[in-house]
Amino acid sequence: MLYMKKPTVPDLEEAPELAVMTLLDFALEVVDDALCATDRNLCSGDDFQNPNAAAAVTHLAKAIIDHSEALRQTISAYQKSIEVAK
Repeated sequence: MLYMKKPTVPDLEEAPELAVMTLLDFALEVVDDALCATDRNLCSGDDFQNPNAAAAVTHLAKAIIDHSEALRQTISAYQKSIEVAK
């Protein structure tokens, strides 16, 4: 799920940084999906059902997913604050 809406030309005139943030939102979504594809346990809610889930790769992949979601939510909040400030 993308957190940000596609900025319009007037949006970008007022806050051009939204272009890069929108690309980052999409890129992070693709990273999350790719990591989930490598290990379904990462996105199932039962993160450590697999006996190998405690491995460093799985643990770090889960951390990336968690941090990317937090970053995407923060970027979305930034976009919304720009809209409110207009």
